[in-house]
Amino acid sequence: MRETIRPKRDRSMIVLTKDVVYLQKPYWCNASERQLKMDILRPREYYDYDPKAGKWPLLVWICGGGFMKTDRGVHIPELVWFAQQGYVVASIDYSVLPYTEHPEQLTEVKAAIRFLKRNAEKYNIDKTRVAVAGESAGAYLAALTAATNGMREYDRNLTLVGSMGGKPVVLEDVYMEETSDVNLAIPFYTPSDMMGEPSHLRVRTDNFPNILELVTPKTVPMYMIHGTVDNQVPTDQSIKLYDKLQECGVSASRLTLVEGANHGDVLCFSQEIKERIVEFMRENM
Repeated sequence: MRETIRPKRDRSMIVLTKDVVYLQKPYWCNASERQLKMDILRPREYYDYDPKAGKWPLLVWICGGGFMKTDRGVHIPELVWFAQQGYVVASIDYSVLPYTEHPEQLTEVKAAIRFLKRNAEKYNIDKTRVAVAGESAGAYLAALTAATNGMREYDRNLTLVGSMGGKPVVLEDVYMEETSDVNLAIPFYTPSDMMGEPSHLRVRTDNFPNILELVTPKTVPMYMIHGTVDNQVPTDQSIKLYDKLQECGVSASRLTLVEGANHGDVLCFSQEIKERIVEFMRENM
């Protein structure tokens, strides 16, 4: 069969830039170095016939893994949809335990955000519109990043713990002409006040802060998604965070409980949920 069709040009081609190094850190007794990377999805604006829409808002994604492991590539297939809606999406690395201690993961996430703002022109990013999102351990880091907006000590405290001779190495401040502030956070099934409790995790988390204690009236809005039968992070963890945000007057915050969804369940990434997330981002960025 031969045919000619005239499809509607309703979106851009999505391109993937892999293995972008945003931070290089001392490693193994300072004898080597370790690179932290990100993968970036964005609408293409290369050819004359590619749709042009000025600068795109940024969505920074943080993968979970119980603070013991992570893989920035595993959620790329689900994240493509957001790039098709007109977002630059960056999925980032961060250090895992027990090779590091809090607050190093937080300072790394903030360094990644500053890196992206510093390279906003290159990646066609509107650095005034930034969202941070993540799932599980990554959700905790996303919520913590938002809850520490404006706390400059987490922008400058890039310290490698347990270096040669037991002396911590303070890394050179990077991209400090930019801030790591975000407009909102989207945590999927996040721990909020359970980090000091005994758990199945084989690493120390009792020095991670209770996010509820960081929420103030100045905290940016958060949209929490949590399954009702989560067997790893109790649903009440997101409910507590939502209630605290409402108590502090952060009324734009939302909570969606997904009936019958477990931890990391595809139900939490349904089309309906994704559309609600985009609606939330458009309203609050």
